[in-house]
Amino acid sequence: IDTTSCSFCKLSLSSACKCIELQEQFEIIILILKRLGLLSRVCQHAALAACRHRITNFIKQICEQYSSHACLPHLEQWFETGVITWLSILESHCNNDQDNNDEKQQSTFKIDLSSCRTELKHHIYECIMRERGARHMFQIIIDYPESRHGGVLDDLKRCVSVVG
Repeated sequence: IDTTSCSFCKLSLSSACKCIELQEQFEIIILILKRLGLLSRVCQHAALAACRHRITNFIKQICEQYSSHACLPHLEQWFETGVITWLSILESHCNNDQDNNDEKQQSTFKIDLSSCRTELKHHIYECIMRERGARHMFQIIIDYPESRHGGVLDDLKRCVSVVG
């Protein structure tokens, strides 16, 4: 395990990584929303929108870095160690929201981590298909039959099997 780079953003912990700072700001925002009684109203929708945006941008970066190699295993690891960890923290705040005075809303609101995971994984596969298919399809065709053993084609096969 590399202890000099962040497991989420992959940047240097000593200089470039801002994840800890962002995590602290995130915790402050969560506490403010809890105090205002707004956390459960905005939580899942806003979290999913933020995750989808981050996933889309991260996949664009990764597909450029892994131009001819499989990137799906790396993205799945990043998803589990970064995105799901972040959503789990959010889930624990929302599901243990003791400051919310509206007990009816508190008892009915829960972040459904399982459905979030499913939706966001599907989004990952769609983004990979869009990025890899658009960028690499012509190269796959030109390099055929050698391209049959390339990482890009493996990524696309897995994504198509999930997304359809």
